[in-house]
Amino acid sequence: MFSFLILLFQISIKAEDAREDLLAFRTPREQRDVELRKVAPGLNAGFQLEMLSFHERQGSEKASDSRFEDVQVEFEAEIGDLLVASLELAYELADTKNLIIEESYVRIGGSDTIPWFLEGGRMEMPFGEYNSYFSEDAAVETIGVMLDEGLVFGYEKDGIEFLLATHEGGFPGDDFVASAIYEVNDFLTFGAYWSNDISESEELRQFQIEALQEGEGGELSASQVAAAGAFVSLQKNSVLLEFEYLLALDSFKPGLLDENAFRPQAWNFELATFLSSRWLVAGRYEASRELPDSPKRQYGVSTSYGFTERISATAGYLRGEYEEDESRRSLFTLEVLYEF
Repeated sequence: MFSFLILLFQISIKAEDAREDLLAFRTPREQRDVELRKVAPGLNAGFQLEMLSFHERQGSEKASDSRFEDVQVEFEAEIGDLLVASLELAYELADTKNLIIEESYVRIGGSDTIPWFLEGGRMEMPFGEYNSYFSEDAAVETIGVMLDEGLVFGYEKDGIEFLLATHEGGFPGDDFVASAIYEVNDFLTFGAYWSNDISESEELRQFQIEALQEGEGGELSASQVAAAGAFVSLQKNSVLLEFEYLLALDSFKPGLLDENAFRPQAWNFELATFLSSRWLVAGRYEASRELPDSPKRQYGVSTSYGFTERISATAGYLRGEYEEDESRRSLFTLEVLYEF
């Protein structure tokens, strides 16, 4: 009996070690965030090269390409105990070959003893979580991401995070974002967020600018369109589940983007599991309504493999269903990331 208990104890220890090994693998979205390493006292840095290959087919139209996408460089300087400066640059190797300042901000506070903090500069606003095991962005991310100059005031301690942000925006009017996240334990996290103007998201703003440049008539949105969303993230042993829902609370006026008033919304569901400490497989089912150029429904599979600590690859297939008068779309992608 005693030897049997010892055997059970050894098995449980090995299972726990295996679980920690499994969860140590960085998921595709985490991999796209540059991992920082100490390069000098008080200075951390990370460098990442992204390579992308895709093949897309919709009806009789086909498109494919293989290219180096961009190089990302990030620096983080710790200036004293309560002051951190961050700079993230991206050099686009495809198409425009531009050097872009993705983020550049200063953070004051936010330590174990002082959970309150203030961030100022150019950064991603705290609207949306966008956890994903695919290299292709979900529709919720298409609607929601806001990268802008602003201020973020927040609190973070014991798994609780509150954030309130204000940012400039490209359209008239003051813009605000608020979010709350609660990490219940190591397995469950959920949160909600709100913005008084979803038209300030990167994609929706770009849709309007491109439509205006193409001479489709209408004007850039002068009215604010409020939006809200929520997410839940579950991670139990080697199984991971993500669900996120985002919707506009008001409607865009008729004109530039659509002849009629429209109110975009989307949700994304993903289920993933680790087959080994280096190998992850995932499935996605998502849907959107009244979102320009996005499928009404989309589903597919993805697999990621970490070859080394610095090299990883994600391959995926997505099948998109549009409105009845449009053909279905098939999209194959292969993304390779190299950190150096």
